[in-house]
Amino acid sequence: MARKNFKTVPQAKQPTPEQVAAFTSGGAGTDKKPDEPTKRVSIDVPESLHTRFKVACAKTRAKMAPEIIAFIERRVLELEKDAT
Repeated sequence: MARKNFKTVPQAKQPTPEQVAAFTSGGAGTDKKPDEPTKRVSIDVPESLHTRFKVACAKTRAKMAPEIIAFIERRVLELEKDAT
């Protein structure tokens, strides 16, 4: 009888304590306040700018949505300041 060649299955990496804490506190990239309604905004941006932004976020392990929200919050403050 021929022997079967079984491949070993790699073991899954165990999550770090930081990853566990992020998951249990709402997940990494949680970008809204609890119980606050949200609205979806859809915009068209040049493909090259989207790619640059996505790569920059990936390099810093940042989520795109919270980065965009942070920018909007800063800009709204600037506009509100200029309007007074």
